[in-house]
Amino acid sequence: MFYKLLVEAPSSVYLTFHKDPDVPPPLAGKDDLDRTVEALSTESLVSTVLLIDGHEDSRTMYAIILRHFGHTVLEARGGSEALLLAAAHPPDLIICDVLLPQLSGLETLELLQQQLGGIPAIAIASSLIHRPEVRALNAGCVALLTRPVYPLVLAEYANLVLRRKRLLQGKP
Repeated sequence: MFYKLLVEAPSSVYLTFHKDPDVPPPLAGKDDLDRTVEALSTESLVSTVLLIDGHEDSRTMYAIILRHFGHTVLEARGGSEALLLAAAHPPDLIICDVLLPQLSGLETLELLQQQLGGIPAIAIASSLIHRPEVRALNAGCVALLTRPVYPLVLAEYANLVLRRKRLLQGKP
């Protein structure tokens, strides 16, 4: 798998995840992408994000784009590792794959909510066949995204959730 973060100008960011670096990124048109990246760059809320994903390729892509927008990203491959990281460095936002090895993503989120309480989360599911919506909401999720999740879309959701959290805390 090939990763390339290409920054041509402050408002031009492309993240490709193809084997061929010459293949254009599978994102929106360049004008739409530039507007999205420009909005994210000006509205980014620098925070600590706990990113839990058993898929190394996805975790790497998401971490690259979140870091590009100024977030500190703590990466975990599974639930046990996430619990240890969160205890040492409490995050402002949790992004978690629903299907994790050993401890499921939803079990991990439930334990993190017990451990930290009130941390907003975004869940990522491969499909909605198993209907994880209600359990995800109970585990503190404010969004449930289905794969494929483009990195810029995830960054937009992260900023929306963090902005909402700050407003609820009475911060600008």
